[in-house]
Amino acid sequence: MPIAPLADDVRRGRRRVAMRRATTLVAVGGLVVAAWFAVAQLGDPQSTPHPADSTEKGRGTWCPKDISPDCFDINGWIVYGDRSRGIWAVDPTGPGDPDNQIQLSDRLSDAPLEWSSDGTKLLVRRHEIVDRTGDGGLVVLNADGTENRVVDGDGYGLDGSFSPDGSQVIYAWYGGGGIYTVDSDGGTPHLLLAHVSRPYPGEQTEYLGELYNPAFSPDGTLIAYFDGMGDWGHSLRVMRSDGTDIRVLVDDLGSGHVDDLAWSPDGQRLMIARQAGEGGFWTIGVDGSGLTQVVPKGVNPAWSPDGTRISYQPTYAGPLRIARNNGREVTEFGYGGSGPWKPA
Repeated sequence: MPIAPLADDVRRGRRRVAMRRATTLVAVGGLVVAAWFAVAQLGDPQSTPHPADSTEKGRGTWCPKDISPDCFDINGWIVYGDRSRGIWAVDPTGPGDPDNQIQLSDRLSDAPLEWSSDGTKLLVRRHEIVDRTGDGGLVVLNADGTENRVVDGDGYGLDGSFSPDGSQVIYAWYGGGGIYTVDSDGGTPHLLLAHVSRPYPGEQTEYLGELYNPAFSPDGTLIAYFDGMGDWGHSLRVMRSDGTDIRVLVDDLGSGHVDDLAWSPDGQRLMIARQAGEGGFWTIGVDGSGLTQVVPKGVNPAWSPDGTRISYQPTYAGPLRIARNNGREVTEFGYGGSGPWKPA
């Protein structure tokens, strides 16, 4: 539900209340607090227009005189996973204040993948080997504090995405043989697209590749995914949501791992991350045009809800950075991490 922005002092007071509630729930065990509930207590963070020379704590950075006379309107909390601390949410309007984050879960193995479009569900990947619980795989955290495990297993090499209405999850497991769909409430998975043997650029022998990182387009009509061999032979592809009409956008992405495939909120571009060669983040049009390097080095890229910005980290252990969607005007936080932004 929409929540009106709150003044800084009110938000900070409520943040302390949310943190006390989180601590209490940790003592009881299980979720510290559902992400949407915690964010609801704080209100959606938002930078409000103010003069370009403003020095208001946590806000002035968004109005640099030497870049733009206009202030930036940033909405939506960023949720990220930390293997030593659990799941946390970061207020993107407060780059100078480490207090602008709250803990949402004490499960060290949970890595948030995507919010449902209405912000009531959070899809997470759970590594059972990390916390020895035996309940790994893909898990949907619901607004009422319950959770549904939709895919069983360790979670290693597993990625997924919500359908636009949140009723389904599409996923692929490296070594799992294809792309599957399953109800977000749980149920029997359905094979949408099986992997097949194919020739790779520069190779005369056909190889049985893997399909991974499937992602629904914002309108649900298309699915983007990678087809490759883990650390070589990657191609970026798009198909209809029923698994037909496959189009190759990039036939050869080079050697090294590729991951973090994500649609821009308007559905016009895709963002990919490459971890070798000419690494960093790249964007490309859904028609295969305009392959452009946006950030030369970084990991965990994510779009802001309005598509005007990208969050990322310089390294997996590095702090949060936010840039415009062209990679410029970078603001670095001294804390936090990158991950899915809660819909504003």
